[in-house]
Amino acid sequence: MKKSLKVIGLLILVILAIRGIYLSYDRFIYGNPKEITASENKMDHYLIKKGYKEDDIACIKGVYNYLAAGDQKYGGKVKFVSSPKKEYEYVIKDGKILELDKIPNPK
Repeated sequence: MKKSLKVIGLLILVILAIRGIYLSYDRFIYGNPKEITASENKMDHYLIKKGYKEDDIACIKGVYNYLAAGDQKYGGKVKFVSSPKKEYEYVIKDGKILELDKIPNPK
């Protein structure tokens, strides 16, 4: 009885260790989903302040770049209804939006 409890306990610890390693790897490669969503929301607010309406924005896609500098890992891409084939990239640095591609002013 004691030996089977030890084996079960060891098996549980091994499974938890593998899961922890996988989650750490997953966050390192793919980023924190909450931060990606936050970057999308920041860009949405930024565009509204800039003068765009919700109907003008086709899509905002947040991304995580694990190769980028420490405080520039989160950013994304924006598409507008007026030019659906053109993507504008941005990054977030110190909580502020930096446009990598110049986003035109709304018409």
